[in-house]
Amino acid sequence: MLDKCGYPIISKETAERLGRLQKPTCSQRAKERLLEGIMADGRKTQFVLAKKWRFLIDAPFMIGSGCCHHMKISPFKKYEKETGRIAPILGTMTAESKLREQKWLKNGCNAFNAKRTVSAPISFWTDADVWSYLRQYDVPYSKIYDMGYHRTGCVFCALGAQMDKSPNRFQRLKVTHPQIWYYCMKPKEDGGLGMREILEYVGIPFE
Repeated sequence: MLDKCGYPIISKETAERLGRLQKPTCSQRAKERLLEGIMADGRKTQFVLAKKWRFLIDAPFMIGSGCCHHMKISPFKKYEKETGRIAPILGTMTAESKLREQKWLKNGCNAFNAKRTVSAPISFWTDADVWSYLRQYDVPYSKIYDMGYHRTGCVFCALGAQMDKSPNRFQRLKVTHPQIWYYCMKPKEDGGLGMREILEYVGIPFE
């Protein structure tokens, strides 16, 4: 998946833009839109690649966010098509990302008029709300959260890792799951995921 889609770093939006700019097929017009916000009709858009991350365009590794599509979105769509269940209920919260906040502000908890009908009933909840509910109603939860983790997902994912407080997710992984940490950091030519090179290049601590 990393070979096909690139390494997910910084944020989904930033990784997607970097991935497009890294491709030799990226047109001059696309570069102007991604770097300067200039649309084909001359209008300006605010969705541009932040200057602080532009050094990553020349990184010696592929960057992208396509893994989320292939490993999460695509299987969900396949399931919906096969079962006819086309109105998913999601546990996403606006506090998790700016993109989710924007979607909630646009569609609310129940997006009936969006391209895809979806319900996100706890969008306006905070982490504190979630924990309050779990404790009040004695809801079982993954014990991984008792190890200091705030989110679960792909263990190699570095989206948002630059904003983690110390110890970050990779430093914590070395303590709680050293064998998995070693697999993530080991060079790809040795059978690992090669995350050490990526994190060093971006400047994210991992030990």
